[in-house]
Amino acid sequence: MRKNYSITRNLMAVVAAVVISAAMTGCAKHETKQQNLDTKSYAALMQKAIGMTQNAPQDAIAFVDSVERKGDYPIEVIDMARGMVYVHITQKKEGEKYFNRVLNENLHKIWPYGYYQVAYSLFNSLHTRDNIEQSLRVATDAYNRILTEDAPELEKLKWNLLSGIGMANMRLRNYDESERIMQKAYEGLKNYVIKTNTPASADLLSMLCANALTNYLIFLPESIPTWLDRTEEAISIQEKLDTEGKSAQRIQYYIGRTAAIRAEYLGSIGKLKEAKEAYDAFLANDFAKLPDAIIDKFNYYYYSKQWGKAAELLHDITDYHYKSVKVEPTLNNLCELGLSFRVYENAGRNADAMEMGRMMANLVDSVRDYHTKDQAAEMAALYETKEKDAEIAQQQIELTQQRVIGLIVAIVLLTVFFVIYTLHRKRAAKKLADMKAAQERIESELRIARDIQMSMVPHDFPQRDGLDMFASMTPAKEVGGDLYGYLLEDERLYFAVGDVSGKGVPASLFMAQATRLFLTLAKQGMMPAEICTRMNDALSGDDNENGMFVTFWLGLLDMQTGHLDFCNAGHNPPIIGGGDNQGDFLEMQPNAPIGLFPGLEYEGEEIDTVKGRALFIYTDGLNEAEDPQQEQFGDDRLLSILRDTHFDSAQQVIESLKAEVENHRKGAEPNDDLTMMCLRVS
Repeated sequence: MRKNYSITRNLMAVVAAVVISAAMTGCAKHETKQQNLDTKSYAALMQKAIGMTQNAPQDAIAFVDSVERKGDYPIEVIDMARGMVYVHITQKKEGEKYFNRVLNENLHKIWPYGYYQVAYSLFNSLHTRDNIEQSLRVATDAYNRILTEDAPELEKLKWNLLSGIGMANMRLRNYDESERIMQKAYEGLKNYVIKTNTPASADLLSMLCANALTNYLIFLPESIPTWLDRTEEAISIQEKLDTEGKSAQRIQYYIGRTAAIRAEYLGSIGKLKEAKEAYDAFLANDFAKLPDAIIDKFNYYYYSKQWGKAAELLHDITDYHYKSVKVEPTLNNLCELGLSFRVYENAGRNADAMEMGRMMANLVDSVRDYHTKDQAAEMAALYETKEKDAEIAQQQIELTQQRVIGLIVAIVLLTVFFVIYTLHRKRAAKKLADMKAAQERIESELRIARDIQMSMVPHDFPQRDGLDMFASMTPAKEVGGDLYGYLLEDERLYFAVGDVSGKGVPASLFMAQATRLFLTLAKQGMMPAEICTRMNDALSGDDNENGMFVTFWLGLLDMQTGHLDFCNAGHNPPIIGGGDNQGDFLEMQPNAPIGLFPGLEYEGEEIDTVKGRALFIYTDGLNEAEDPQQEQFGDDRLLSILRDTHFDSAQQVIESLKAEVENHRKGAEPNDDLTMMCLRVS
């Protein structure tokens, strides 16, 4: 038996030698072919694949597969084309899988333009799927890298990436930062147009303005007049450069879009006469005859509060978008249905309003299921990609195995096989024991890490007349990324709450850095805005390779006067007691989270006195706490509970909310760290 087994092992080793040698030779042959191609052929491949998606999506996929089988192109270029095809046929998550796969150094080496085009396409796909924070990270990483390049052909992509960063900040409600970035992108792209002096580059400038108008109308309408002027300037530049009239249709589109946005904006601020004039100019444009223009016609009636006419158009829009077309379940689509419900309700069309309510209820379930399965789907896509790699490797082996066999290589591999096999048998049991011991050690170290982290936040609070203060932190995992802290110096009380992006050990380490910086800078007597600025400079440097950031709310309270200076860095708005409603969210400047953008100057704010008014600060683990059906605790519920809660003490308020959150979860595992702080000075 032992002799026969040895013969079997010998045969396996020889086969392994043949297969591996074949793969090596096949790869060498594959590389030789690729050396005869250049970036023009890569671009031509992309153009042909994308062009086929309009009329024959399946043919486009089959075309890319056939090109891959020939082996003439690098696998990064093939997967880039495949990703572009999937995104253009609205299978965005499938396209993102390939974009993430090829966004690496090898693609940058063989085709830098393709590398940044992938980054921009990935940003767009994530952005349209409401994955705003991830899209911001992708665009920011690519933009920071492209700044180091010295290649004129990359300049337009640089400004496209910067405008993407601006749009993402707008969606995250970092309005001041968004406007600053968008203005910089506009000026940079305008200079690029002047330098290149081509209609194609001018079209990019007009497109940037049209996209900005659409988003600003929704998120920051007070900036619309400025962007209307910029759009008209961009269109004028494009008209002057288009001496042959090749862009005439595109120019008419931008003119029509500008007139439509002007009408919608004027209607929204009550200037109905001027809005009607702008709307008539829009109708006179050829763009108004296109099917997509029905959205602008509806928006005009909506912003002008002409509910009856808006409802008439809305019926056709709803039939097309939500009945005839497969709609991806996103929060944006849910909001659009809510808008439709409001229009029908104001127009008195109760039956249609009820139908919108039914569709909203169905879409709520879809959104919940969609986001629940999102991470699992991405993992499945990863394994599917690995299986595809194995299939490609097998095909290459089959094509080249007849050319490959070498006695010397076979002998070497045979020797390695026996060595590995012998060592494996001797060490298998020891490795198993070591793995078990390592697992127990990791669990023990995580418990210690949790104890260390919990020791970094205070558990004793100032005991002095006129001040009632309490805080608590509950990590979702062994260690977390939330933080809170305070520093009392004479009559000045610094206090802060923060939430680091991500969870687990990386977030806890970043949390420790942020906590240390806060206490160090507070001891120097700095104002909250200056502390945030200094923390951002320290945390957004080159050492922050993973792009981590922290939302942060920092206050400085004068114990004698009750005067409050504070700075908000992208954090949830606190709730302040008192007032006509017995409690409201604090209105404030958002600023950007700390750690994202180096060189930012944070803006601080102040309240004359908060004496007698409780202040409640928290992380999104509170308002986004989910029950088993993934329904969130919500801002409205939080505000209602605090308004109805009699303030006996800060600790009583926090413990009451903890109980409310646990009751809402109904046994579901926490989905995020939960931190709360409450204080009142009398």
